[in-house]
Amino acid sequence: MDQTYKWALQVAIVAPGLYLFLRFLRTTRGGGVLRGLVVALLFVVIGLWTLAKELELEELNHLIRSTTPFLAVILTILFQPELRRAIARLGERNRFVNLLQARRQETLQAVVEAVSAMSARHHGALIAFQRESALDAYTQNAVKIDAEVRRLLLEGIFHPGSALHDGAVVIEGDRIAGAACLFPLTENIEISKSTGTRHRAALGLTEETDAVTLVVSEETGSIALCQQGRMERHIAPERLEQALRSRLEETTQGAEGEPAEGAKRLSRRLRMAFTHDLPRKAAAILLAAGMIWLAHQVIVVDRDLTLTVAIAEPGDTTSPAAGQLLIRLPDRDVQLVSPAPSQALEFVVSGSRGQVDRIGFDVNGQLTLGADVRAGTTEFPFEKITWDVGNTGDRVGLEFRWKSGAAPLLRLERLEHHLVTLTSEHVPIDTEDLNPRFQALADALEFTDHTVDIEGPRALIERVAGGELAFELEPIVLTPEDRTERRARLRLAEGLRQQGLSIADDLQVQVTLRIVPAERLLVGSIEKEIRVTNLGSSDENPAHWKVFDLHDPARFVIRMAGIIPVTEEAGSQAYEEKERVVRRFVEDRLKVWVDISELREAEGTTLPLQWNLVGDSWREGLSASLGEALDDLAELELILESEGMIKLQRKEEGTE
Repeated sequence: MDQTYKWALQVAIVAPGLYLFLRFLRTTRGGGVLRGLVVALLFVVIGLWTLAKELELEELNHLIRSTTPFLAVILTILFQPELRRAIARLGERNRFVNLLQARRQETLQAVVEAVSAMSARHHGALIAFQRESALDAYTQNAVKIDAEVRRLLLEGIFHPGSALHDGAVVIEGDRIAGAACLFPLTENIEISKSTGTRHRAALGLTEETDAVTLVVSEETGSIALCQQGRMERHIAPERLEQALRSRLEETTQGAEGEPAEGAKRLSRRLRMAFTHDLPRKAAAILLAAGMIWLAHQVIVVDRDLTLTVAIAEPGDTTSPAAGQLLIRLPDRDVQLVSPAPSQALEFVVSGSRGQVDRIGFDVNGQLTLGADVRAGTTEFPFEKITWDVGNTGDRVGLEFRWKSGAAPLLRLERLEHHLVTLTSEHVPIDTEDLNPRFQALADALEFTDHTVDIEGPRALIERVAGGELAFELEPIVLTPEDRTERRARLRLAEGLRQQGLSIADDLQVQVTLRIVPAERLLVGSIEKEIRVTNLGSSDENPAHWKVFDLHDPARFVIRMAGIIPVTEEAGSQAYEEKERVVRRFVEDRLKVWVDISELREAEGTTLPLQWNLVGDSWREGLSASLGEALDDLAELELILESEGMIKLQRKEEGTE
């Protein structure tokens, strides 16, 4: 059920009870004073408590909370007799029925007929009609009658020869409650001194209660009506009933309790239900609303609420998730600088314990910025946040506020654009996990597009354009499996994104990074004697030939790739040890020769130098020598430093 309906239902339940209680207080002696004090205290307590809460007057709030219970006890002690009498009257028959029902028509007719007859005979009479204020105090020590109102009975009571004629008669509803009742005399000093005791008593009773009194003068036989301390004299018998009925504010009932005027009477009763006794009904409703509100404040609890800022671009219809504050931007050229995306904002939600427990943490908010938003810094528009407490909660009655008490700043900026020409310096490369026998050719990065459009706040764009703020993409993180190349799609570096920069249209930069075995050159050269061989079908005997005397042994430089890790620096003990192993391995396996089967008489005796590493696959052999497995992409290259064309000459006979 909606919280508003719940509050209305609770007020509707409490208000009738308060209304009946206020009406019941009027039926007790001293009820007017008690009712006035209770109502005044309730309104004063509610008013002062509200004022103290709104103005944060903590000391006054503490005084009200600590003294209110004692006020209720004090009132109970002061008005103990009246309260006891009122409670005792609750057990009387038809007590609440008498508060609401009208007198029968015959009752007033009997009174009017009796009074008219007594007026004609100059028989003095004093009759009091009890309304809401009880007249028990005046009937307790009188003669109990408890009989239906009858003309002859009234005339008999007030007959001059009767023992009861000097007192007053009290009528409760349709019954005579008592006779020979004594009423207090009026204290009005402005009344004529010729006014008799019977008239003074009639006025005195109406000054203390809401009763209506009817007086018949024994001297003149004139009829008078008193109400609220005022007296109307010389009322004609023919208009007595109407005058009496108007003061009693009653409708007419037939002899058997059936409506005398049918639909008109029903309509009149319904109208009275909404128009009669409006001040008391309004007071009951206000008191009920105040009591419900006070009860709500007593059970109100606070709960901390943390929402994460999220951004929605124009056209994005995504709903915020629980725990999010979704800020919708008016267009793509507006950027939220503060609070930053993913930043946590702290709120406090206040409500009844039941409400707060029902919503749990299923709370989110939305802030939609209009097209008229301007760049700059303003206070966060808290009042424009639309709150959603999920399907199980109710927004009515919940109060949201900043936890810190002060609103954060909302900073918006219009985006500027700048073209950046991409170079390898803009892409960091993380080679920590790369196989140490390989290296990335960072200087040879290939870009699909060589320029990129970045957008962001003017201040940041100017810093990038001026070189004050370095432009950088996300790093390429290499793995041990990377051996030839690495293709990647890169965004802007996270640090720049957090500051508010981005690549226009959320594009990504496509790059290709080549990866090759790490190349190292063996320090120094290797010398190897040149042998003369015959590897073809020629009849030449290699023993008859020798290398020209001026030729030095063949010299080679060793180029290694993917053999010695780049993590081992030249000159280190590990590097030198691996270098010796490689040098010895090459010296043992290197064969250098010239093939005399390729001699051609027309071309002379000069042949190309040839060489190779003999034996099985050099990778397997060198891996065994190093004690480490080499990759299939590892390379071992011999670079000839000496002459590549070798001149041969025949040996002289008799020489070796």
